[in-house]
Amino acid sequence: MYHFGLALIGIFGSADFIATVVNKVYGVAPAIDAQFLYLAKFISVYMTIFAIAMAILAWKPVQYRNLVWLPITLFGIRIIQRLIFFDLLVEAFQTTMARNLQVIIPIAILLVALFMLRPKSEA
Repeated sequence: MYHFGLALIGIFGSADFIATVVNKVYGVAPAIDAQFLYLAKFISVYMTIFAIAMAILAWKPVQYRNLVWLPITLFGIRIIQRLIFFDLLVEAFQTTMARNLQVIIPIAILLVALFMLRPKSEA
């Protein structure tokens, strides 16, 4: 529901509302211009597809167990991306490593939990 909610905000939300949500969820204050808004809507489409895949996985986890690799992979890439491109994150949004870790740690916990609790085969 989290990704679906964010996707709906990104697609249909006003510029001010998107800016507020981005600040609260990601801890950054981007410059809101036409390019940002277009990219927010573009990325929100991918978030919608991700949310649908996660809903299918939650609905029938054993039958669609291979879908669990989607969030595991996504979360792993997001952690690596935030670490490798931290300097860019600081330059663009003046964030701190403490704020970066406030994002990385929950993502890492989700990644490990999904890996450890992934649905096993029916056999």
